[in-house]
Amino acid sequence: MTTEQKFKETLHNYKNGQCSIAELEWLMDYIRSSQSTEMMDDAITDELLEEISNGVTDTPEMRQKLSHLYAGIEKRTKVKVVQWRRWYAAAAILVITLGSVFFMYQKDKTTIENNVSINKIKPGSNRAVLTLANGRSIVLNAAKEMVVIDGDRMQYNDGSEILPKGTKTDFYTISTPKGGQYQVLLADGTKVWLNAASTLKYPSSFNGGRRIIEFEGEGYFEVVSNEQNGKKMPFIVKTPQQEIEVLGTGFNVNNYLDEKVVTTTLLHGRVNVFSKATGKQMSLKPNQQSTISTIGTDMKVKDIDAETSVAWKNGYFKFDEADIWVVMRQLSRWYDIDVEVDKSVPALNFSGKIKRSESFKSLLDQLSYFGVRFEVKGRKVFVEKK
Repeated sequence: MTTEQKFKETLHNYKNGQCSIAELEWLMDYIRSSQSTEMMDDAITDELLEEISNGVTDTPEMRQKLSHLYAGIEKRTKVKVVQWRRWYAAAAILVITLGSVFFMYQKDKTTIENNVSINKIKPGSNRAVLTLANGRSIVLNAAKEMVVIDGDRMQYNDGSEILPKGTKTDFYTISTPKGGQYQVLLADGTKVWLNAASTLKYPSSFNGGRRIIEFEGEGYFEVVSNEQNGKKMPFIVKTPQQEIEVLGTGFNVNNYLDEKVVTTTLLHGRVNVFSKATGKQMSLKPNQQSTISTIGTDMKVKDIDAETSVAWKNGYFKFDEADIWVVMRQLSRWYDIDVEVDKSVPALNFSGKIKRSESFKSLLDQLSYFGVRFEVKGRKVFVEKK
């Protein structure tokens, strides 16, 4: 029996009150070690799906069973498998795993006004505009996903042409709207993923000993090491609040103007982050994140799970105790909506992982279990206390 099979079998026995002392000790030791969080989430979801397939509905008995399952593991291990601000959300049986959210819905699932409007709100897709130095704009093909700069040519990653060979321009600007995303392969081999409502400005070629680009919004950079005349050329990302210097590394930048802090998260390699407001510089190691306040001079570095910051690049929303305002700002950018959160909405925290391809209605259904209701009018969403 493999470790995964043993974990699933022991979890099943635990849920049904059939665990021996030895099995319980093994289960808790395994969860403490956190060897495979994804596998543990998957196993717990299988338990829920088994209940669903057996026709189990949202009953007090079922709520008690699942609450006991989560509370028991959390109490004995002090490992937060999933943390909910309100236990009735867990009682409604919410498990976020592998990009899916499974619910046993109550009859009054959620209160959403104007279903005609909500069905028109779609997830984001590959959308971007390329602007040349002379102001000429080109709407990029939504069926493609990447722009490739190859010498004096600009083409899509499948080789189809965007601009004729020999087109002269000092710099390019690629912008994604709300509800858009795109990728760019720069002439030096650096790859950039642009999230929604983001702008990348870069030269047609890198000269002068440094590779300098300008960026606003959110993007993930895979920077390749590059040399000129035997000397390494640092890659510089300029934003309104900071400069990031790298040689070869993978990192995420989030500097949306409507966020309270600018974040730089390092996945691998090493970067130096320079704050324009304070003149201070800090170096990041993998799984570290710098934060710079957009309204003050506060600059900090903390250890985090870097994968959370780049979940968007891999097709997910991933929240780690994010408040309702952070959640709705992300949804606003990806679904191209305007959001208004009523002051009566409590300071709830959300944790979990949801596919960005999720329908907007389904996503609101899921969030409504946290004690909020939504009213949709056109492309504006009002969030109120339930």
